[in-house]
Amino acid sequence: MRLPNINKLKKISNQARKLIIEVACCSKSAHVGSSLSCVDILVSLYFHQLHISKKDWDKRDIFVLSKAHAAMAFYATLALKGLIKPDILKAYLQNDGSLPAHLDKFTSKTIEASAGSLGHGFNMALGMAYGYKLKNDRRKVFTLIGDGESQEGS
Repeated sequence: MRLPNINKLKKISNQARKLIIEVACCSKSAHVGSSLSCVDILVSLYFHQLHISKKDWDKRDIFVLSKAHAAMAFYATLALKGLIKPDILKAYLQNDGSLPAHLDKFTSKTIEASAGSLGHGFNMALGMAYGYKLKNDRRKVFTLIGDGESQEGS
């Protein structure tokens, strides 16, 4: 396994944090803390670990954000990765906007599962991983859960 370029990942994480703060200010949104707390994980996944390319989309690794309250962090990471258009971030949590506060898989093909109810994303990711295993599909499935859903438990 190749080692990550830590300085590059730190720089991208800082760019994501800046985007999160800008989006939160424009939208007057809550959930800033939950978004900021997972930036480094998302950046590490999307810029080092996950196999994702537009050319090879049907063979991509899968990521499910079970901690859907951190949608701003996810959207910022996707924008920096070039998987969604950065100007779409202005539509976060806005009337007639295209980015909801909790993930909706119909928003973008880069969002694998709708989430918001604590603990459901983990179970969906587990089902996806098992389904791919049954098909002998070698792609990987990753999920990120938060402390609240670990305490609440679905």
